[in-house]
Amino acid sequence: MDLSEHQLTPRVIASLYTEAMLLADEARSYFTADRTAQVSGKMVDAVAFSCESMKVTTRLMHCIAWLLNQRAWEDGRGDERAARRGLGYTPPSDAELTRHLPDE
Repeated sequence: MDLSEHQLTPRVIASLYTEAMLLADEARSYFTADRTAQVSGKMVDAVAFSCESMKVTTRLMHCIAWLLNQRAWEDGRGDERAARRGLGYTPPSDAELTRHLPDE
């Protein structure tokens, strides 16, 4: 498959990259704010909160890296394998552990 057939234009990639960077900054702000007061006093809940924080920020970084690969491919600097690679699987959150996390 020729990657030039995909629907993502350089303008869409640039826009998505900007939005992903803004979202990553908002996520960082959310998780570094004083949210521990909103998490119950149980250690398991604090650990679950930390794990969710890492999941969110890691997935956002995967998206940003994918977008950078797309941009590099469009600019003729990337390799096809990196541009074709998807984001991969991310395990879902554990509903039981996240039940006690802040609603927002």
